[in-house]
Amino acid sequence: MIPINFARPIRHQLGLTLDDLASIAKVSKSTLGRIERMEVDPKLSDAIKISHGLGFKLEHVFDIDYESLTYMEK
Repeated sequence: MIPINFARPIRHQLGLTLDDLASIAKVSKSTLGRIERMEVDPKLSDAIKISHGLGFKLEHVFDIDYESLTYMEK
């Protein structure tokens, strides 16, 4: 699950309505509302659109440390 519940507080801080962010992020209002209420897990593509709509890169939301990533062997 992608922890997208950060969206609502940041959206409010930016003075954006659900309609505003849905329009900016090009995600439907109903989908965005369901994601914010944590009723559904967002698709990665929607999480990226929402993050960018709020002015963040998705990796900043997760604060990924790329140097500590490990890869599974096949």
